[in-house]
Amino acid sequence: MKEILVVGGANVDLVGIPDKPLRIRDSNPGKISVSFGGVGRNIAHNAVLAGAKVELATIFGNDLLGTSCAEDCRRVGIRLTHSRFSSTHASSMYLAVLDAGRDMHLAISDMEILDELDEERLVPVISSLDEQDFCVLDTNLKQEVIETLSEAGRCRFALDPISTRKALKAKHLLHRFHVLKPNRYEAEVLLDMKIETLQDVHTALNRFIEIGIAEVIISLGEDGIAASNGVDVVLLKMVPERVVNATGAGDCFLGAYLAERLRSDDFVHCLSYALAASVLTIQKEETVVQDLNDEKIRAFLLEHPVERKNLT
Repeated sequence: MKEILVVGGANVDLVGIPDKPLRIRDSNPGKISVSFGGVGRNIAHNAVLAGAKVELATIFGNDLLGTSCAEDCRRVGIRLTHSRFSSTHASSMYLAVLDAGRDMHLAISDMEILDELDEERLVPVISSLDEQDFCVLDTNLKQEVIETLSEAGRCRFALDPISTRKALKAKHLLHRFHVLKPNRYEAEVLLDMKIETLQDVHTALNRFIEIGIAEVIISLGEDGIAASNGVDVVLLKMVPERVVNATGAGDCFLGAYLAERLRSDDFVHCLSYALAASVLTIQKEETVVQDLNDEKIRAFLLEHPVERKNLT
């Protein structure tokens, strides 16, 4: 059976949502939610919800939060065969403050525990994966870990750059990745260019393909996604009825995309499927929508056709 291995972070998410526009350097009334997250964990969770077989390799804190996070992963169907608990670090945490539009205003991430990840222990695991399997690496990992793991096997590697600063860890390794999903700003840093116009987007896609990436997907926020596999070069958009919490949209997109990509060779269809999943996520309070599933994604996609523009 085709599967996805995700190597990355699992942590406790604290998300603050203000009742009114944010006032900087002041106390803002609102709501604070606590949930289990982390880019790696969230991608894994969304892939499971979309129907894929998924393994997460991470480090949990050997404390109440870490134990609870691991138990929650198992509850939702994420396998943890290659994960372990740290005896020296507390559980990692992620604090996000959203703005009045429910988009991220700022965030603080404490993921030092991932420095304990033993890449040599994971090399045989990745080497055992098939050419059709995916291995997702997130840039919360140390640069040397990304370097070692991204050449460890014959599977298809996927990269989530996470942020402009963390994206730099993999800038010299892009040719090793089959799938790359940066946002506009991460793409700018990776290519040393400004992306302001549609022509810039087209140029960026072509440059990534020339580097050797098989499938590149650039998130453009409310303007949708631009993607290329070297044959199909498209701009896709699906407008949500409302935006409640955009924090988990990117992780949902990649998890759903890879899950559907295991089942289908239709590049544009897989993009559309993932876009539908991310729009469903944006419209909910949860960073990962617990009741999301393959059937709901397909039904939503049938009812809400994706706007497509060819960029070739």
